[in-house]
Parts: sequence; C-alpha cells; structure tokens
Amino acid sequence: MAETLKPQFADEFYHRGLACKDRGEHERAVADFNEAIRLDDEHECAHFDRGICRTTLGDHRGALADFGEQLRLQPQDGEVRFNLGVCLQRLGQDAEALEHFAAAARLDPDDPDPAAAHGQCLSALGEHEKAAQAFAEAIRLNPRNGLYHHRRGRALHELGDNDGAVENFTEAVRLAPDFADGYFCRGVALQCLGAHERAIEDYSRTLTLNAKHPDAHYYRGRAWMAQGEAHRAVADFENAMRVNPQHAQSADFHADLGDARAELGDHEQALRDFDAALRIDSKYAAGYFGRAMAWQHLGEDARAVKDFNRAIRLQPEVGLPYYWRATSLIELGKRRQAIDDLRTAMRLDPEVRQRLRESGAAEQFGL
Repeated sequence: MAETLKPQFADEFYHRGLACKDRGEHERAVADFNEAIRLDDEHECAHFDRGICRTTLGDHRGALADFGEQLRLQPQDGEVRFNLGVCLQRLGQDAEALEHFAAAARLDPDDPDPAAAHGQCLSALGEHEKAAQAFAEAIRLNPRNGLYHHRRGRALHELGDNDGAVENFTEAVRLAPDFADGYFCRGVALQCLGAHERAIEDYSRTLTLNAKHPDAHYYRGRAWMAQGEAHRAVADFENAMRVNPQHAQSADFHADLGDARAELGDHEQALRDFDAALRIDSKYAAGYFGRAMAWQHLGEDARAVKDFNRAIRLQPEVGLPYYWRATSLIELGKRRQAIDDLRTAMRLDPEVRQRLRESGAAEQFGL
C-alpha cells in the first residue's frame, strides 16, 4: 500500500522506504529515507533504517553518520550501538568499535552477537585472552553457533592453548560439518601439538570441501614433511602455488619447498628455491642454512662455508650451523677452525653434543 501513496509527510516517505528496503531495493529506500529526514530530521527511525541500507550498499561512512545521529536520539538502544560498532569495524577502527560493542552487550545482555563482535575486535587488536572470554560469553548465550566456537578456537590457538583450540574447532565442525575453515584451523592446532597424521586428515577434508582453499595444500605439505613424506610434500607445495600465487611472496614457502626437494636429493633445484627465499628476505637465516646444505651436498664446500657464515651471523645462538660448517671446513683442510666450531655446536645444542659423543667424533677431535 505504501508503494501506491504519493508521499507528502515524513512518515509516508519512511514507510515507502521500508517497503523498498524489504524488497532489497536499497538505493530507492535511501532516497525515500532522505526525504523523510528532510521533512523531519529527528524522525524516530529513518536515520537507523537509512544506516542499515547504506551499510548494505557499502557506504559505511554514511551509515556511521546515520547511526551516530540515531544514538543521539536513542542513547540507550543496544541495536544502534551494535550497528555503530559494525561500521567502525568495517572501516578498520577496531579500538573505537570496542566501546560500542561493549555498550551493546550491556544494553542487550541476552543477545550473543555483541559479545561475539566484541571478541572479534579484541582478536584484531591482539587481545586474545580477552577475546576468548568474550567468545565464551557468546557461546554461553548461544552454544549452537559454530562460528562462535571457531573464533574462540582461533583466540586460544594464538594464546598457545592448542588443546583448547582443538576442542573448540571440533565443536565448530560438529555444528557445521561443511565448514572448510573449521577443519583447516583444527589441522593447524593439531600440527602444533605434533599430531601430524590427524592434521593431514583435516587438511584433506578442507580441500574436499574447498579445493581452492588458499593455505590447506601448503600446510598439508609441511605436515607431510614432518611425516617424512617429501614426495607428497613437494606435490602439495606445487599445488599451493597453483591455487594461491601469493605463496611466491613468502620466504618460508620457498625454504620449505627447498627442504623438501633437498630431502629427495634434488639439490640443484633446492638451491634455486633457497635463492628465491633469500631474494625475498636477505636476512633469512634458514635460507642461508638451507642453501649452504645444498652447496655441501653438491661438493661446493667453500660456497657452503660462506652461507653458513651468514646464517651464523644472523643467528649466533643456534648450534646446528656450526656443526655443519665444521664438516665443510674439514673437507677444506681447516681442522683447527672445524674443532672450534664443533666445540661451539656442542655448547649450544645438546643434541649435537650427544651425536658427537655417540659417534666417537668428540673423542677423535679431543672434545
């Protein structure tokens, strides 16, 4: 009926705007709400509904102004506060959004959405412990929302509580069995706990649900490496690059691929992978160490020593590069320098010390 009217008064424009809004015609709705507000700039609802339409249209700054005006008119309205927070959040102003979500939670204590939105802002600001508490409150209010469990799992993972994270991700995928990212995140937490086989199952499930997941191939490749399955790791790393070319910008990615190829004995290709890592980050110690190992396997001990030197300058408290530099120095006839390196490696790394003693090398070199 509102559509057949020829509006003259603010309420008439407002109700025609509502009819347009309900049909998804948000631009037409905004035009009618404009007229309602022109005729009555303190209309009790027009600012709010225009803000909702502007949000839908992506005009978050315009919506922010509308919700701000509505807050002036209705300072105790939790829904207005919530929508103000949403606008600020979408504009990247998480710190400012926090206070509005907190106020919305106080004003509407039975609504889980403000608590969950508060948690999202806290996560974005790195306040993971507080975020986990906020998501726990949202879960208390609505325990059947899988996304709340998922977000709490991510906060717990950031805090290093991977057991708690796995528990929350498990509940998330129980409630939403087709939620690909739930399986992926559980896989990451399981991998952090050393449960690589279970992590691989979750990454595989992720890829079944979303073959273009941007990270599942890469993380599954790392899990295959932990399981000693370098062939499978290389295949996943190559698929990761195909699905998500952004991996080409990651020094870690190229180094992981280099490690996998080196494990397969393809040291020349591994060299190229470590070169790529070092082009991205010239201060990447793991890249120099990996390239040094590749040079060593190719019989280029002088070049290996140069790269071990760079790795050691960047990370002087890591024992393994001293040990492997010593093996190249021995090949180059520099026994005294090699012995100094072995001493340092034994001091820094208990595993190196045990390896040298068990092999008899410690006694051979007078260590």
